[in-house]
Amino acid sequence: MKEPVSFPRISVCVTSLNRARALEKTLPALLAQDYPAECLELLLLDDGSSDDTRAVMEKFAAEFKKGGVADAVVFRNETNRGLIEARNFLAAKASGLSRALLVLDDDVYLERDSVRRLAAYFFSRSGCAALGPRVVFKSAREKTASAANFINRLTGVYSMMEPGEPVECDWLSTCCLLIDLAAWKKIGGLYEPFYTCHEDPDLCLRLKNNGGLVVYFPEVTVLHDIIPGRTRRERLYYLYRNKFMVFRRNFGFLGFAASSLGTLLFGLPKYLLESLRAGGGGAELLLIVRAVIHGLLGREGRGGGVG
Repeated sequence: MKEPVSFPRISVCVTSLNRARALEKTLPALLAQDYPAECLELLLLDDGSSDDTRAVMEKFAAEFKKGGVADAVVFRNETNRGLIEARNFLAAKASGLSRALLVLDDDVYLERDSVRRLAAYFFSRSGCAALGPRVVFKSAREKTASAANFINRLTGVYSMMEPGEPVECDWLSTCCLLIDLAAWKKIGGLYEPFYTCHEDPDLCLRLKNNGGLVVYFPEVTVLHDIIPGRTRRERLYYLYRNKFMVFRRNFGFLGFAASSLGTLLFGLPKYLLESLRAGGGGAELLLIVRAVIHGLLGREGRGGGVG
């Protein structure tokens, strides 16, 4: 596909908590992008760190400014507010001249041409509201961490496909996601009561429900410096509870009923079996059951039985 002659401005949003060493890899990769510097705005948020995260951010913000970016600003929360709220905060600070947000985790590493190639497709694809690359594990680059994701409305089952060409899908990971800024504002950004987990599918489904396209773009691959494996114990509650929030908010009453029933019949036994195999113990089994009950009852926000 022919690349656009002009380069629209993009606001790059990175939030971090006690991840200074990761930023020392992520930010240089951003600084090295071959997208025109004057068309990039860097927005950084230290979300209550106790290490030297802020100092690292300020160092690289100064380097970005020397490199000619439109702007580079560092913000700080005195206490940790969480990733979702932090991303909404940064998006609200985006320049009115920006056409899109590039939401980026602090441990995702880009190739030199990643932003340019994503932007070229994004701005030339009519109706595209969100575009995401193939994400692979840095420690196991042959393994895909995220690709084109889908949700079965009848069973509630999530699935992932890895096509070799761009394809419309239900949702993409926000670890590296290019989003139309006007579409983001129209739906109100990320829904903060998720607190953590499943905010990605909810965001993308709402973009689709408002007429936008969510497109997987495998021609760009980025590295995510996470370890394949089980979800951390403190996130398990939200992992299981928040899935029902996605159903309720996006599928309508009948869709919520169908997908919730499917999750109870097919998903819950699988969750419990996986926990047993991993040696989670009785406390973890009770946490999973509590999370599912709270999901069915419509519980939202932080807390709800996490020890």
